[in-house]
Amino acid sequence: MPGSSATSVDTAITPEGIEAELASGFPRMRFSQSLEDHFETETSEERGRSNAVKLAVGLLFFDLFIITDFLIFPDIIQLAFLMRFAVVTPVMLATIYIALRHPRPLTRELLLVFNLWVLSSGVGVLIIFGQNPLKDVYLNSFVLIILFATMIVRIQFRSAVLGAVIFTVNYAIIIYYSSMADIPRVIALAFLYIAGIIFTLFAAHNLEREYRTNFLLARLQNMRNQELKSASVHDALTDLFNRRGLEEDLLRLQRRVSAGMGKPYHLGVIILDIDHFKNFNDRSGHQAGDECLRAVSRALTETLRSGTDRAYRYGGEEFMILMETSDDNQIMAAAERIRLSVLNATIAHPDSSVGPHVTVSVGAAHAPIGVVPAKAIIEAADSALYLSKANGRNRSTLGTVTEDLVQQIAS
Repeated sequence: MPGSSATSVDTAITPEGIEAELASGFPRMRFSQSLEDHFETETSEERGRSNAVKLAVGLLFFDLFIITDFLIFPDIIQLAFLMRFAVVTPVMLATIYIALRHPRPLTRELLLVFNLWVLSSGVGVLIIFGQNPLKDVYLNSFVLIILFATMIVRIQFRSAVLGAVIFTVNYAIIIYYSSMADIPRVIALAFLYIAGIIFTLFAAHNLEREYRTNFLLARLQNMRNQELKSASVHDALTDLFNRRGLEEDLLRLQRRVSAGMGKPYHLGVIILDIDHFKNFNDRSGHQAGDECLRAVSRALTETLRSGTDRAYRYGGEEFMILMETSDDNQIMAAAERIRLSVLNATIAHPDSSVGPHVTVSVGAAHAPIGVVPAKAIIEAADSALYLSKANGRNRSTLGTVTEDLVQQIAS
């Protein structure tokens, strides 16, 4: 049946599983493995596109700093050109390309950290080989780079920690080899750098927690909405689809026909009614009647073809099945399977003229919707059901969608 689907959902990706994750606070900045995989699947494509744009903007600003290189490092301007345009730029462009190809999470994060190392090393080379006493102002760019990585690109917190460690090692190496004579100034810059790194890591931690929390809340809200929608189209007693679900499926089929540029869909309709159900309720009580309805729904569900047929509770003790068929024998065979399945369930009936067990009367009809309205097929099946009742019940009858019936429905 079009529109039906079967999905296998891991227990962690349920409302209860998501609520457990939210309650835990995911202190390691990771979800359970199945939910983490789902998180990466849902977010990696958008993150890849976003990272590519942000890296491109970051690269543009990095290369624009060639202007300050002319002011600070006129003695090594050729080296500055080499580092910015022959080393860092190609690496960043390669990263942008890979980001757009949705790499594995570990590859993506390690590549971003590697870019941090390349950026900081590129700046470090200029500081080491430059002779201008003002070159130490470039040390501030380290904090700028890590801010860009955590606040703009938003690398994961673990990657930010790794990047900070690599940055700090680079920072120490650069200071050691840069021969800066103003020790108090170097110490002050180092303290500013350490404070900047610590504050940035705190911010990165909070940003990722917020991002992951919002992801979970959005998934949870979506699941709750799906549950509400499912409840609105299902019968609470039998768990079959209800009249609203029937109307939605018929509308979906009509749209399918329209989208197929007039190609008809051969709709088969089977309607069944429990024989003497009022007598059953009067003698056994409504609680037993409810259990009877559940037992009949289970019996008819067992006969359905998975993925193609769909069952509905059509009325009090009436049920309907929609299926795709254009063959009289096929739809009558399906009707008989349903009738016999209910009979073989041997549900005791205290007051039936048919026999000691619950039976059903069945009516069936089929026709191509797009040629005739679905309502005409339902009316034909309903008329056939009443013929089954009139002819002694516990039987199946095939109805016909006549031109008169179609005109009557149209009028």
